[in-house]
Amino acid sequence: MSDVPAFIVPEQIQGAWTNLIVLTYSAHLDFFETHLLRQLSRVPNRIVLADDRRLAEQFAIAARSGQRLGQANRTYLAAPVRNPWAAHAKAVLLTTSTAGRLLVGSGNLGPDGYAEPGELWHRYTYDDSISEHVDVFAAVRSMIDGIAARGWLDPVAVSGLGLAWSSTPWLVPQPTAQQPLHHNLDTPLIEAITAAVDGPVELLTVHAPFYDEDVASLGQLLDRLRPRRMRVLLTPDTSVDGQRLTALANRPDTTVSLDKVQVTDAPTAFLHAKFIHVVGSKQEVLVTGSANLSRRALLLPAATGNIELAVIETRPRGGFVGLYTPLTIQPLPATESISLTFRAGGETPPANTVTLLYSELRGDLLTLVFNTEVDSGAPDLVFPDGTALLALATEGDGTIFRFRLTDKDVERLTRGGRIDVRLPGSTDTADPEPTWPYHVDALRGRMERSGDDNHLLSSTGTLPRDDSDLFQLLKQLEQTLIFDPETAWKVAGTKTGTEAGDEGDGERLRWEEIDWDRLYRHPRYRSYQRNRGPGGEPASDIEIILSSIAARLNGVTGSSAAGERDDDLGAGSEPDEVEQEEKLTRRLSVSTRTRMPCNRLAVRFTAALQDTAFQEKLGPTLTVRNAVILGHILRDLLHIDAIDPGRATMAQLATWSFLWGPENLVASLTGEEREAAEQVLTEAQARQTTLRALSELAAYDFDDELRRAVRDRAQLLLLSPTLGLDQHLLRLTALDARQAAALVANLRYLAGNYTDREIVELMSASWGIRAASVRWERTIVRRLAGQGFPARSGEVDVLRVQEPIGGLAVDPAATDLGRLAAHLIVAGADLDYVRIRFAEGRDVAYWDAVTGEGICFIAGEEKDLTELRPKFPEWWRRLDELEGREVTPAVA
Repeated sequence: MSDVPAFIVPEQIQGAWTNLIVLTYSAHLDFFETHLLRQLSRVPNRIVLADDRRLAEQFAIAARSGQRLGQANRTYLAAPVRNPWAAHAKAVLLTTSTAGRLLVGSGNLGPDGYAEPGELWHRYTYDDSISEHVDVFAAVRSMIDGIAARGWLDPVAVSGLGLAWSSTPWLVPQPTAQQPLHHNLDTPLIEAITAAVDGPVELLTVHAPFYDEDVASLGQLLDRLRPRRMRVLLTPDTSVDGQRLTALANRPDTTVSLDKVQVTDAPTAFLHAKFIHVVGSKQEVLVTGSANLSRRALLLPAATGNIELAVIETRPRGGFVGLYTPLTIQPLPATESISLTFRAGGETPPANTVTLLYSELRGDLLTLVFNTEVDSGAPDLVFPDGTALLALATEGDGTIFRFRLTDKDVERLTRGGRIDVRLPGSTDTADPEPTWPYHVDALRGRMERSGDDNHLLSSTGTLPRDDSDLFQLLKQLEQTLIFDPETAWKVAGTKTGTEAGDEGDGERLRWEEIDWDRLYRHPRYRSYQRNRGPGGEPASDIEIILSSIAARLNGVTGSSAAGERDDDLGAGSEPDEVEQEEKLTRRLSVSTRTRMPCNRLAVRFTAALQDTAFQEKLGPTLTVRNAVILGHILRDLLHIDAIDPGRATMAQLATWSFLWGPENLVASLTGEEREAAEQVLTEAQARQTTLRALSELAAYDFDDELRRAVRDRAQLLLLSPTLGLDQHLLRLTALDARQAAALVANLRYLAGNYTDREIVELMSASWGIRAASVRWERTIVRRLAGQGFPARSGEVDVLRVQEPIGGLAVDPAATDLGRLAAHLIVAGADLDYVRIRFAEGRDVAYWDAVTGEGICFIAGEEKDLTELRPKFPEWWRRLDELEGREVTPAVA
């Protein structure tokens, strides 16, 4: 349910934003770190403002369950809103210095609220060409500023908001014209709702998952709007007193119906959307947003009620018909067994006890701030593993305590995560209070970054030469791409419910167990679709990567983020994994630390490409883009010697086989899928990159197994109709005739890289005999005079056949001689004499290129040869055509 089809919040927040501000009641921070931070890594200033009691519950749950939340208050702010009742407003605000996106709706920060049906959202955009919604943005800013002005935010959050506003000059503090966004900081929402309704009301339709105990807010709506009919939409999860609702439905002046409602395509989904739909004779009013049908949501201002945010729109009759399209609504008979029970909770102020409000780390100074005075001295500080923090100095006035920490404790604390606070006099059995300190220096460093064009993924086209930046880029790519079972598993988890990001060994990472339905819905998967902004600029991480590659290959240098480092790189990792990796990498040089993940990347990608069943599940959109991206990266990693050449080459061969091989992916696509794939391949110059990378392998000395693999793949690529090697592609790949000649020469070398023994194997296979019965031997032969050379004796290499060949005669022997000559020429031998000595008697065939003569003597029959006809393979002839040579079957 939304004003945008198939609305999934994570899909709406991609792009190169500078600021993110999330307003939410509850905050599923594990979801935020595991799934959203990867696509928000380009956003330097990220602020989550949540209800203080719900946020404290989330932190307590994380502490009990062992969730590290290593990024919380270190790379993003997770700050409480401390109004007396519930901070219930829900919005997502993204801005840059010239653009903005605002989402206002009913969903809380979490998988249910952001990615599942049952919520209702509105989206507003702003840029230099689309400024009609600027007052809507100003309205949400005025509400946030009002929350700060009332002292309901921590100082660090206020500072972060100040930086957001200062970097968004178009976002003014107050709206200057009428707009649809309303909050209740000063005036209850019911006043704005009543003011929006003009004239008699024919029908009032309401839905909310939560009511107040006495159904007072619904009664107030009836009293003020006096509709002729009212329709109350209910689900089995609706929290309402059934008897009081029934009594309200029996009012004499209004016809009231109770209807059952569900999401058509997801009947079991929790319908969390809230709406009040008012239909008059000429116009309709729709109220949506965060407010339930409760007293503190609709009837009270924020000082005595909740903080709520609502969109109130007016349209002509029939203007909101799409609201009900996703829903199935049925009358609720009196005999229907739907549970209508009021469930209290969540709207009572906390007890007046000593509570830690927040903690913050500045340099080596850790500060704790309490709501009231702490008796009997300073609190004790403990890491999650029970290790005490050692304070070099402590001072405090009862409500604020400052601890000067040791360098060791500061270093550990700056890695993120919580510390536990024990109040003086508490027993060992009492649970400590967990706190995730605000890392003020780290947050300020992020917040003060420009952010509009600083992102390591934008340097994929030209890899950073600094080892640290390259290492960070590899991690960002790991958190952006879905290219193997491990990355897919981390995004989607398993069908058995294992959450993405859990630690697992190799056997657990079986792709058959991946929750593919969840993967296909995930924003990281959807970001692979073509996704451009209003001006054609990249609007997703995948598009940024591909655009960077295209810019590099088209000679556009642009700016690089090689000097920037991002701290989002541990998102989704378990504590042990992160700490073990940090301990290991501290013992290694930086270049070694970088080379290891490069090698792992190559190995994992190779295995994934060879798993055809996995690739089929992944789909062509992802596989083509992955092959283009990683193919380019592998070539660059080889250039800067950041990867083992053997592992990189194996990954390259797998990539080329996948794209251009006999049963390649691209050739199997049709229609729009083929067009989309070809567009990516063309823009990223994948064919040119393949030829250049293949040619560059000529510089490496590989072991026999890899040398043969390169040779065989080169031969197939030269003839691949999908790769389409011709004069046009050669011109696109090589800058000039000299480079073209060098490239073709390298391709000849790679495709013809046979050893003497392999030539023996080829010849014996053509004869159908054992390779062990054929060998090369050095022999002295008498050679005739010719071309200025006198008659002479000299040593030559002779192919000695020790097993009889069935059907051997002079003509087949001449053919065999031509075949052997072709193999030798292909292998780069200087062919001036070629001789085969057969097993039977004096049977022999030879060709002397100096005299231009030869003889076949088989079973007593002799045939003079005046020409030799080597049988060259088709790929060799293709290279002849590229070089403009006359393709002839004979060499005289």
